[in-house]
Amino acid sequence: MTVKLASPIKTQIVKNLNDLVESGELGFVDELDLSKDPFDQRYPKYPVALIGMSSFESEEEENQTNQRTYIFPILILQKGENIESPVDMEDLRDALVNKFDSDFTLAGTAIGAIRPAASTAYTASTPDKKIIYFIFTIKAKTLYELGT
Repeated sequence: MTVKLASPIKTQIVKNLNDLVESGELGFVDELDLSKDPFDQRYPKYPVALIGMSSFESEEEENQTNQRTYIFPILILQKGENIESPVDMEDLRDALVNKFDSDFTLAGTAIGAIRPAASTAYTASTPDKKIIYFIFTIKAKTLYELGT
């Protein structure tokens, strides 16, 4: 049986994002569907958080242990018409980082502290809407015991 390390981390990230839906900071959370253009989709409510498939880095920790850093990109989308102030996207970014800073081990699925980061905001236009977006990234470390 394969040891699952990425999926428990992703599950906890999604839980934290859904907590932000409950608090009103986000409107909708889903997995990023790579078969569809995320800018052309209709979502029930904005802002939207779409979590993508992780990438990872691995390095030998000890002779039987590797430390893996899973990197989860989260595409954050907001309708341009919902932007009321030049700092709205920064406030949203701060709400995200504050949430993850307060759960820095992702309920024990990550060792040590996670490292959240965000890109600058960009604009994308479709025929019927203007989207402001940025990539929020979570880097979470965990250990893999060789042979498990």
